[in-house]
Amino acid sequence: MRSRFPLIVAIAFILLFCPSIVAASTKGEIQLGFKAGGRLSTFTGTDTWSSGMRRTFSAGFFGNYSLGSQISIQLEINYAAKGSIEDVLVGNTLLKGKIKVDYIEIPVLFRLAYSRQSSVVPRIFLGPAIGILIKEEGVVKYEGRDLAWVLQNTRSLDLGIAFGLGLDIATRHGIITFDFRVTPALSTLHEDYPEFDRKNISLALQVGFAIVR
Repeated sequence: MRSRFPLIVAIAFILLFCPSIVAASTKGEIQLGFKAGGRLSTFTGTDTWSSGMRRTFSAGFFGNYSLGSQISIQLEINYAAKGSIEDVLVGNTLLKGKIKVDYIEIPVLFRLAYSRQSSVVPRIFLGPAIGILIKEEGVVKYEGRDLAWVLQNTRSLDLGIAFGLGLDIATRHGIITFDFRVTPALSTLHEDYPEFDRKNISLALQVGFAIVR
């Protein structure tokens, strides 16, 4: 997994900074910022044994580039911890196990503002999201100890879609952002068994801050 780090850095640079040259040439507004928040995730599908949602977090950087008075495109690179709580049989005991699949997630979101005539601007957004797998493991607590195992055949790329609602609040120093999003996967979780119907889905609530250039 670590060998993907240079690729992730290169993608982040291209997504967040290179498009700003294009935006600057068209005199569009550019916002650069960071955000973080909580995430609830689980698995969906007919072949899942999820019995709860994994409570995690997400954090990352974003660049928002204005395409008009109400339309913009937002490029992000986030650390997105996903997974689920599942029933795991250890010996003859059924326990709650934590399945961890963590990604560097790269959404490309098209955002539509309700109005830009106010300092408080509601938005809706929609776009594809690609997750690059960086961690895969299962953990269960048994007799006071954490038992861990490495998951097998998890896809290195998780393809999905992100959509939700946002709110931007303009201040003297920058823009405070809030967003709630749902990110269901379009691809199944396992590489070698595409017929195995098991997919990621997560809900995230995030707050961030952006500067305007």
